[in-house]
Amino acid sequence: MDKISIFLALINLIVATGPMLSILVIYISNPIEVIVPSEVQGLSETLGSFGGTLQTIELVNVTYNPDSRTITLLFSVISGLDIDLRIDSITADIVCATHGYTLGHASLMSPVTLVPHIKSYLTVQSHWTYEAEQHIKGQHNGESTINVNLANIAVNVDGVVIQTSQPVTLTNIPIGSLEG
Repeated sequence: MDKISIFLALINLIVATGPMLSILVIYISNPIEVIVPSEVQGLSETLGSFGGTLQTIELVNVTYNPDSRTITLLFSVISGLDIDLRIDSITADIVCATHGYTLGHASLMSPVTLVPHIKSYLTVQSHWTYEAEQHIKGQHNGESTINVNLANIAVNVDGVVIQTSQPVTLTNIPIGSLEG
């Protein structure tokens, strides 16, 4: 009876540890890949260099439509990556940099494909609330421009969502038509 229980315990041990040991033998040259697949490692390497490759982001134009309380931001972007990137969406909160007051929520008007080393344009639009307009009239009356932060930024690149809590400050946003 002791021999049978030892034999069954040995089989149980082999069944429990066998798959784990075989995986470790397969990935002996790169044990990190057991936890983080190579596809995810490659993606994180690409995204790690993503910020450095899009350093040529520039705010080209800002327009404001007082009838619809819509602000439109036009950015030019040059991708330094050697692959096409499709920007499916961009969302962010627009916040007054001076007072921390939320002015609106911005989003990409339509998807854009960034072609390597070619200038592309992103049009981001925000509908400001009546309260936001009142904040600007009350707190920034007489000013022709304000500084805003883009906060809670989320960018969907080819189905991968990249989020950051680091705000991006845009300076000298014209508000001349909002003065009260």
